[in-house]
Amino acid sequence: MAEDMSGNQTKVMFQILEADVQEVARYKVGRLLTEDELYSVKKGAEGGLCLWEQVVCCAIEEALEP
Repeated sequence: MAEDMSGNQTKVMFQILEADVQEVARYKVGRLLTEDELYSVKKGAEGGLCLWEQVVCCAIEEALEP
């Protein structure tokens, strides 16, 4: 649970944990990432997630399709 902007309790819909990133790194590059590499991944993911509202809108549209 988390708080929304109004202070109400709400469910987390999506999150990416460091452990998730490290699991992908182990699969893709065969090792865990350093702290510097994790920081770079975090910044890149934040940049990609700036379009989160568009992604959610598309997901809602797909969910409502017959």
